[in-house]
Amino acid sequence: METQPFLGLLLLTTTIEELGQLNEDCTIKRCNQLKTILNQHVPHILQIIHVLINKHDYELKDALLIKQQVLRCLDRLINRLSILPLPSQLIDDLFQYASSTWSIDALNCIHELILKQHLPRQYDAILHASLRHVIQLILIVEQNLSATIINKLTEILHSLFNLHLKRCESIESFPMFELLTGFYKFTLQQVTNPSFCFFKFESKNFVFLIK
Repeated sequence: METQPFLGLLLLTTTIEELGQLNEDCTIKRCNQLKTILNQHVPHILQIIHVLINKHDYELKDALLIKQQVLRCLDRLINRLSILPLPSQLIDDLFQYASSTWSIDALNCIHELILKQHLPRQYDAILHASLRHVIQLILIVEQNLSATIINKLTEILHSLFNLHLKRCESIESFPMFELLTGFYKFTLQQVTNPSFCFFKFESKNFVFLIK
């Protein structure tokens, strides 16, 4: 194993997790200082993550383990950040990796992106790109995916509709038809009641109740 990148990522992930939690040993002022320092290093951290995600497996020893840790680090980072200075190319590559591997760690990162409110509005581009990529993911879902992956995709869809549907309507040329097509396809592929999607769509143009 290439211990240096793996251990470095593990340490970085732990640091990000710790900075997101206040405790008795760290005053609010000190925690805010540490978060400020972390924010200053976010561009460099994202660059490292981006490079490692794009590494071919043959370029890394224990590539799967390292990429799992890369994605867990990104997941924690997105969760902790109040803003999302993510490069568009990193978002594209994250979704590409998710669609080619159906990695639960990649899907967790995607879910964290969708859960964000994406404020201020200068981060609209990140939201718009993420929503379009989610549609592409749903359209290529296969029936032989594991229950864990299906459940995570269901959570992502729930979050998309609950948090962003009205905002989608304001996006020029948003592929609403493709979104509904993907939703129907995904829902009708479920073969058991527990995994069958239940959504209520409310918008100025339509109301659907699907069960």
